[in-house]
Amino acid sequence: MIVSFLLHLYQPPFQYARIFHELASECYVPLVRLLKRKKEFRATLNIPLSLLEWFDKEKVEGFTEEIALLRDKEVIELTGSAAYHPILTKLSEAEVERQIILNEAGLGYYLGRRQGFEGENAFMIKNLGGFFPPEMAFNSDLGKLVESLGYEWVILDEVSIPGDKREEVKSSGIFYRLLGSNLKICFRDRGLSLGVAYKRDSDPGDFIEGLKFLSSLGRKFALIVLDGETFGHHNKGGIDLLDNLLDSILAEGHTFSTLSNLMHEFDSKKETPVVEASWGASDEDMKEGNVYPKWYLSGNEVHSAFSDFESLMLSSLSKVSKEMGGKTSGDHIGNLPVWDFNKVSVSSDLSENEKSFIKSRILLDKALNSDKYWWSSKNPFFDVNLIKRSLELFVKSAEKISPLDQDILKDIKVLKERVLNSIK
Repeated sequence: MIVSFLLHLYQPPFQYARIFHELASECYVPLVRLLKRKKEFRATLNIPLSLLEWFDKEKVEGFTEEIALLRDKEVIELTGSAAYHPILTKLSEAEVERQIILNEAGLGYYLGRRQGFEGENAFMIKNLGGFFPPEMAFNSDLGKLVESLGYEWVILDEVSIPGDKREEVKSSGIFYRLLGSNLKICFRDRGLSLGVAYKRDSDPGDFIEGLKFLSSLGRKFALIVLDGETFGHHNKGGIDLLDNLLDSILAEGHTFSTLSNLMHEFDSKKETPVVEASWGASDEDMKEGNVYPKWYLSGNEVHSAFSDFESLMLSSLSKVSKEMGGKTSGDHIGNLPVWDFNKVSVSSDLSENEKSFIKSRILLDKALNSDKYWWSSKNPFFDVNLIKRSLELFVKSAEKISPLDQDILKDIKVLKERVLNSIK
């Protein structure tokens, strides 16, 4: 059997610096060491701009350089995603495209090249075949957009398979394509993936039994997709667990592959529809129509207020952009990492109004993250301090654009009070 791991490595923009440093020392740096040491291991990683920016901002050296080298040596492959981890199915097509392209720019800046094919200034990253939708939130409209941006495959949870098709798709041993398109769909093995995610010891025995069960059904591969932070942070012994898992998989005669290589081996022309879903939804949630059980909850006042924040700021920035005659394209200048406000501030190619707009726009990009909903869901998490830190991204975005939108601070204040009153 071929075992393919996809590890999602991410931290939100409002994370505490001390927590990031814990993650770097407990998980990210040891994970890179393991990838270098395990000569037969191949893996797919999703590392969005949000995390790469943390390494840059906190001056943690070595990680991005080693990831780039591992990619060059084809030990790992990288996926595309959204820069700051929003629920893409809840955004307009223009916002989705912006997040994806901004993420590609970040990957190019940190892990790729900073020059175009003809020598022009540009951030470029080659061979991004796969796409990881944040929270695996997906529908067919998003699939069409992802395909139009050049991606070949997308990873989803098996709850995205319509109920009457699930047994057929899961037992087929091939990869399907999204109905009406050429976009290939990988469905993670939820049981095996969650089994690893929630393990709190380093014994791989139950995982190996799971592989044997899949093999008995005629399956030739297994897809293990989970948060990379499982290994060393969520599970303090997680690096040892991963080490033991990899050794046991090899000892049983199995092999490893990146998802893209696996896709080529088990490709097919068969198609399947998908239902809108997220990896946080159980079958019971889906039956109740609760597609986003940790993010968009009816009756949750904080969720409602955050949604209104998003609409308000998107409307404000759209209005300002039109008033500026559309002259806000500075956020796509070839060699300007727009998430680095120090570099934006000293750019001689931008007017002061453009600088204000770009900073406000990036702060809003960050504020659109899904985590603010997670930490205010009470399903099961509710963290007042993280809710407040999420709130400040919207406030800072409004402050940056306020010279160009006189009413925005007043409107933001009303929404801020609404959130604060609901979390007392």
